[in-house]
Amino acid sequence: MARELAIVLKKYKVHNNSKLWFKNVAVRKEVDVVLKKYQKVVLGYISNNVKDAWDLSNNHNDAFVDGYLKGIEITDKDIFYQRNIQALTSFIQRGKNGFQLSDRVWNLTAKTREQLEYFIAEGLTEGRSAVKLATDIKRYLREPEKRFRRIRDKETGKLKLSNPAKDYRPGRGVYRSSYKNALRLARNEINIAYRTADNERRKQLSFVTGVEVHLSPAHPQYDICDELQGEYPKEFVFTGWHPNCLCFTTSKLLPKEEFIKQLRGEKISAKRTVKSIPKRAKKYLKKDFQKLSKLKSKPYFIEDNFKQTKDGYILKQALIETKE
Repeated sequence: MARELAIVLKKYKVHNNSKLWFKNVAVRKEVDVVLKKYQKVVLGYISNNVKDAWDLSNNHNDAFVDGYLKGIEITDKDIFYQRNIQALTSFIQRGKNGFQLSDRVWNLTAKTREQLEYFIAEGLTEGRSAVKLATDIKRYLREPEKRFRRIRDKETGKLKLSNPAKDYRPGRGVYRSSYKNALRLARNEINIAYRTADNERRKQLSFVTGVEVHLSPAHPQYDICDELQGEYPKEFVFTGWHPNCLCFTTSKLLPKEEFIKQLRGEKISAKRTVKSIPKRAKKYLKKDFQKLSKLKSKPYFIEDNFKQTKDGYILKQALIETKE
């Protein structure tokens, strides 16, 4: 994309008018064509990889079910191998705060255009030619840190943001790099798809009694993951505690002899089922209730699993309410 935009911007006519696209309407239209192409490519890439992640999760779960059911005679095993294609379609079409995946990719494109126009305006104030502007765009869209760099203060000797870095504010939780923003969205969607497929399969397996969320061996430093790790009801929807979350889950299982009794119609002790969330997680949610409740965009794990009361967050009824 950066290369294509650079080629287009070589046609830009430098002027003294305050309007950025003055006498450059044709150039602006070509820029729009490139950005729309970029939008389509990113959306297609994420959608295809979401489907691949869904299939990968199901393949792993098929192998997991094979191992557990080995040696157990079951008339109809198909109920343990449902791939939940309808749920995949719903996942791709789902919204977050009213925004579907296509909307979020469009927002990425809009941010790229905003950054592009900022670079052009900055270049014009420095008297750069169209050719140099094109070179800048090709370089800075890929590595904006070279433009938004830190410089050393002559008086204090400390590093500080350069003027371009101070002036350009992409927003909270947004990178200056278009590439990094696209990568972050893709990575999050793909990881959430894999975990959602896990959740859907887990619900359908009667020998699963709960889910345990573990810290990744690559967990870099203390954060919310440390507080929320532990055992949860099997209906608990885990898609990550935060963007780029590295935590993973395993299923809590009935001993095979107990499952065989279940198949015969015998009742299984309720003690086998995870009914609540970890005590440490309860304390964390209670301590941070005020902060979490004020967020305009709630974390997925809050939206999917908890309801808000005057006393704090409790598990939704369908997940078996938290009991102290």
